[in-house]
Amino acid sequence: MADALVGGEVIFTIGEQTYKTSINDAGQYQISLDIANADTAQPFTAIATGVASNDWVQMAALYPSITKLRELAGNDGALDATEYLGVNISAMTTAEYALVLSRELPVGTDAERKYALLQNIAEDQIARAAFMQKMLTDINMDLPTKYKTTLDMLMDYEHTRGQINILQASGDSFDSEIAEIQNDPLQTQLSNKVISGKFLVSSYGFYYLLDLNENGTGHLLTSNTPGGQIWAADSQYRESSFTWVRKGADIKITLDATINYGKTYGVGSEFLQACAQSDNNSSLQDCTVTMNSMVVSLITETEVSKFVDITLDVTLVNSAGDTVVDLSTEKYKATLFDRSQLYKFTQEELDGYEWFAERYSYAFNADGTAIQTNHLTKVETTVNWQLDDGFVTLEGDTLMLLPIHPTGPGFTAIRLLGPSNNPSLVDAAVKPVLLIKREPVNMAESDWVGRWNRVANHSFYSAIDYYANHVFRDGFETQALGSWSLVSNSHVRGYSNGSWRMEHELLAIHDGQHYMQYCYGNESDDFKPTNCLLEAYVIDKTFTGTTFWENWSRPLFQEADTLRQWQFGGSYDLQRQLPDGSWPTFTYAKVASNLLFVRDTGKVLEMLSSDKDSISVCEYDAFSECDKGTIYNLTRGLEMKITVAGDGSVHAIANGTGSLMFPKLDNFVLFLNPSPGSTFTANNIVSDCNGDLVGDYYTIPARETDCEVSVTFTPIP
Repeated sequence: MADALVGGEVIFTIGEQTYKTSINDAGQYQISLDIANADTAQPFTAIATGVASNDWVQMAALYPSITKLRELAGNDGALDATEYLGVNISAMTTAEYALVLSRELPVGTDAERKYALLQNIAEDQIARAAFMQKMLTDINMDLPTKYKTTLDMLMDYEHTRGQINILQASGDSFDSEIAEIQNDPLQTQLSNKVISGKFLVSSYGFYYLLDLNENGTGHLLTSNTPGGQIWAADSQYRESSFTWVRKGADIKITLDATINYGKTYGVGSEFLQACAQSDNNSSLQDCTVTMNSMVVSLITETEVSKFVDITLDVTLVNSAGDTVVDLSTEKYKATLFDRSQLYKFTQEELDGYEWFAERYSYAFNADGTAIQTNHLTKVETTVNWQLDDGFVTLEGDTLMLLPIHPTGPGFTAIRLLGPSNNPSLVDAAVKPVLLIKREPVNMAESDWVGRWNRVANHSFYSAIDYYANHVFRDGFETQALGSWSLVSNSHVRGYSNGSWRMEHELLAIHDGQHYMQYCYGNESDDFKPTNCLLEAYVIDKTFTGTTFWENWSRPLFQEADTLRQWQFGGSYDLQRQLPDGSWPTFTYAKVASNLLFVRDTGKVLEMLSSDKDSISVCEYDAFSECDKGTIYNLTRGLEMKITVAGDGSVHAIANGTGSLMFPKLDNFVLFLNPSPGSTFTANNIVSDCNGDLVGDYYTIPARETDCEVSVTFTPIP
């Protein structure tokens, strides 16, 4: 890849100063930096750009301060890759640079830079480096026309995330590119230093607290899933002692006793047909997951962490002892953090403040007690707490809070929950959560109106719209237009057609981001939510933007000019789908906040813009661009509220209230399906939709306004 930079230049930016030097035919450069004393403690950047036909190739590196580099260089004053790998500008340093700066993380000091790097996930950085390597070696991948350089493209976090997800969904695992990076001493480097201490292992789907003692013993504390997206039936953490040995780049960990993760229903996105999915399903055997060992394979080292491959000796067996799934050959990219690098709480940050961590909040008192509130049960408990080397240990449901790095008005922290049999707490025993300090917030009613876009890297990357007439659409049920009301200057209550309740509690506002606890569940007088999340939002008062609603919401849009029905992939005849009460199948996946992808057809749908009631989207082939596709300007259809009582269903809505979007200026047919032993007549239908009942079908003529239908099924006399 250095060949693409030959003859180009490198520009260093340190404070207000810039320095330039050329790159020779061997891809090398030399430069002397005359640094002002005021800038020696400030991190700085270097951007290398190719020349002539390679002027689109641009790579970068984010360096620590000159003071830190001098420390790393040691007594000889010469800095090489064994002391700081970032001296080589490469795809890996460019990916690191892009991840930090595209998230707009502060990097003004060495401490800020360290905490920014702690937020980089191994899988993200390696995938971005491999993507860039693929662009420079695969002639079928062109730089999109909207970007001038490879760095411009990589700095667009959502575009890059979408393209990587599309490639992986298409079966490209970047194996050759990753192997090339790992075998390149200019991009990856491993030291021979003894590895021992306390570590956090972090990956998508699993987290470990790992103690590696110098004498070859250790301790493992893990969440209720070993990895591989295995669905466990409980939320209890597991722990085990072990022995370990390092051979080259591999650390082999052998557990002293097999860890049994208990009853499990599936792996990845698939339920296992050979495993029971409920306690009363006696026709199938229970399946359990066991783990005996793991291999941690070192890939490269950075200043704050190590990137590793994790191979887990994990099997899924049924009650007869037969192996259903063997996952021992699966490898997972992970990050191995030395816990001494993580943030450390101080007593002053906790005393007298209330801290929120999703389902629990903690009001810490200086006397070593805290009020712990469970937001699912509404139970308050007085517990003891203490500070132990920068992390909090507690009694009760939460056993430990371990901060990783600062996040807005709080931290991202590892939370360890005590044993629980609550099935809603899947993978909750050991996991990173936001830990946000409540701050004074005073939001007028008008301040809530707008589009609340979830900040990247939080939850589902979707949006909630609050309208001034006290209705809203939310990212979970886009079709169900609900109502909202102000409870206090920091608290809003929402209803989705009176059946689904949402509580939004605004905890703090920091740098334009709104940190909120979002609890949801079935509406009741004694409301107890089924789940609570902490999320960060940015409000767009104009209701514009390019954030998709969730793909499972399945809103119905129409072409704005013709009002023809529309669906990703083309138009369809909706009425032909109705006799069985189902919608057409939507098979697309959300690969970025503004991109949907269908693997079967290789089509991408990109949201270009949106406002209150319309969106503009572009449909084109994967790895192409919008100018080679088709743009659709779409408007929302109408909304029909459906209430069902008794034993039966209307368009798959049964014994409750739901909502459908339906097209303007077109007939719409509902299928009424009584359960065995039940029936209905025209007198059982209350509606302002002006429909006609013929047999089991209720046909609503073309209309231009929303309407409601209520159906009651009664026992057959």
